[in-house]
Amino acid sequence: MTTPAPRRLARLGIDRSIAVTLLNRGWVALAGPVSLFFIIKSLSPLEQGFYFTISSILGLQVFFELGLGFVVLQTVSHLGAHLHVQDGLVVGPDEAKGKLGRLLADVLRIYSAISGAFILVLLAGGAWFLSRGDHQGAVAWQTAWLVLVPLFGVTIVFNVVFNYLEGLGLIQDIALARLTQSLIGLSGLWLALTLDMKLMSLAIMHATNFGVGLAWIFWRHGRKLRDLLRQRAPAGTIRWKQDIWPFQWRIAISWVAGYLGSLAITPIVFSQLGAIEAGRIGLSLTLMGAITAGALAWITTKSAIFGQMAARGQYTTLASLYGGAQKRAVAAALLATSAAVLLLAGASHLLPSLSARFVSIGALAVLATAHVFNVQISGRAIYLRSFRKEPFAWMSVTNGVAVTSLTLLLAHISTIDGVSLGYLAVTASIALFWSRPLFKRCQLEYTRLPT
Repeated sequence: MTTPAPRRLARLGIDRSIAVTLLNRGWVALAGPVSLFFIIKSLSPLEQGFYFTISSILGLQVFFELGLGFVVLQTVSHLGAHLHVQDGLVVGPDEAKGKLGRLLADVLRIYSAISGAFILVLLAGGAWFLSRGDHQGAVAWQTAWLVLVPLFGVTIVFNVVFNYLEGLGLIQDIALARLTQSLIGLSGLWLALTLDMKLMSLAIMHATNFGVGLAWIFWRHGRKLRDLLRQRAPAGTIRWKQDIWPFQWRIAISWVAGYLGSLAITPIVFSQLGAIEAGRIGLSLTLMGAITAGALAWITTKSAIFGQMAARGQYTTLASLYGGAQKRAVAAALLATSAAVLLLAGASHLLPSLSARFVSIGALAVLATAHVFNVQISGRAIYLRSFRKEPFAWMSVTNGVAVTSLTLLLAHISTIDGVSLGYLAVTASIALFWSRPLFKRCQLEYTRLPT
C-alpha cells in the first residue's frame, strides 16, 4: 500500500507553504535554462554584463530599506501572536489590532519616502556608474534604466506589504503571489527578449511584478488592510525608538553587509575587468543564488512561525522545528548545487558557447561550495532573529567588508577565478567559522535550552 503524497511530503517537513515556495523555486529552476537560452540568443556577452550589473545595482535598495521589511515581518508576528485571520479580516483583541493598524500606517508612510529617495538617487548615480563601462556607446541601456528604476522603486512598497501579510501568518498566500509574479514576470522577460527588446526586457519583467503585486494586494487583501487602518491606534503607539530601532539597526548592518558580501561582486568586476567578465560571474552567482534560495525555503517559510513560537515561549518546539528544517535545507542545497555543476561540466563539451557565458567549472564549484555554507549561516540567522535579536551583525559587517576588499584587490591583480576563490575563502574563514559558536551561545542565552 502506497503512502499518500501529502503524508510523504509531511515526513520530509514539507507543508503547504514550503510546497508553494518550492514550486516557485522549481519553476525558476526549470525556467532558468529557458531564460539562459533567450539571454544567450538575444544579448551579446557585453549586454549580458550590463544585464547582471544592473540587477546588482538594484540591490542597493538595502541601503535605503535597511532591513525594515524583515523587521516588519517579525514585529507583526509578535504583535499578532494572539490574532488570526477569519473571513478575510483580522480578528482578536482590539488593542492588538490597533497596534497592527498603526504599524501598517507608519510603515506605508516610511516606505513611500524610501521609495522616492531610492528612485532619485539611483536614476542619477546608477546612470553615472553604467556610463563608465559603456565604451563608445556600444550598449543601449539608458532608456531601460529610466523606465526600470521607478518601477522597481515603487515595487519596494508592495514588497513590505507582503512582509506584513507574512507576519500575519499568510505565508502560503504570499508564496503563491510570488509564484504568480515569477510565472508572469519571466514570461514577460522571454517575450521581450524574443522581440529583441534587449535590456528593456528587464524593465518589462519588473513591470509585470509591479502589476501582479498591485492586483494581489488590493484584490485579495485590500479589505483586511483597510479594516486594520480604520482601527489603527493613535500616532505614537508604536514606539519606534524603543520597540523597533534596537532590533532594526542590527538587521540593517547585516543587510548592508550582505550586499557587500555578494551583490557588490558583479559591479566591482564590471568596473575592474569589464562588462563581459561581469556577465560571466553575475550569471554564475545568480544561478547558485537561485538554487540555494530554493533550499532555504525549508527555513524562510517558517520565519513568521518561529517568531510566534518565540513570543509564546515555545522554545522546545521551536528548536525541534528549526533543527529539522536546517538539516533539510543544507542537504537540498548540497544536492542541487552539485547537480548544477555536473550538468554544466557535461554541457561544456557539447555546448561550448553556453559554458563560455559562465565562469570556469572549477570556479563554479567554488561558488557552489560558498553558497552551501551561506545556507547554513542564513538558517542560523533566521532562527535567532525570531527572538527579535540580531547577534550576527558584526560578523556580517566583517565578512562583507572582507569580501568587498578582497574582490577589489583580486579583480585588479587576478581573474574572476581568483575572485571566486577569494569569496569562498572569506565565507569559510569568517562567516561559517564565526557563526557556529556564536549561534550556540545565543541559543542557550535566549532559550535556556541545552544545545
